[in-house]
Amino acid sequence: MEQPGVFGAGIVLSPAVYVPLPPSDSSTRDFGAFGKGKDPFVEATYLKLNWPTALKSFAASGLRSHLYIAVGDDEYKNPKAIDATHDLDFEADVVFNQAARVPNLTSEFRVVDGGIATDASGNVYQRSRRRVRWTGSRTRAGRMSR
Repeated sequence: MEQPGVFGAGIVLSPAVYVPLPPSDSSTRDFGAFGKGKDPFVEATYLKLNWPTALKSFAASGLRSHLYIAVGDDEYKNPKAIDATHDLDFEADVVFNQAARVPNLTSEFRVVDGGIATDASGNVYQRSRRRVRWTGSRTRAGRMSR
């Protein structure tokens, strides 16, 4: 979504797409993708790069694209009920429901048996590639014609 003019579609498998911020024990805070300098996680960086911001930017671009989201039904479940809204299946559904409302963005959401990290993930990835290729033949990236 960050570069819709370059990529005609996106595949999101088992996404850690926490809003507004990842739980305090999430590995999202550990790997540096949202960090700065020696700090592996900076809230402002996360908020700037997170999907709600990307969807707003995409909507303003005037381009069109497709988003395929898949998550497993056996993904990690947070042990505390208060954190259930941060379970991957829950968060992925939220992304899909928001993406479905973005102009010029088509989207699909699949819950598959098992976890994406299991042997089934190859099949999920292959299916997602086929769906994106098929959708891409109908929805080319680029400016919408009037």
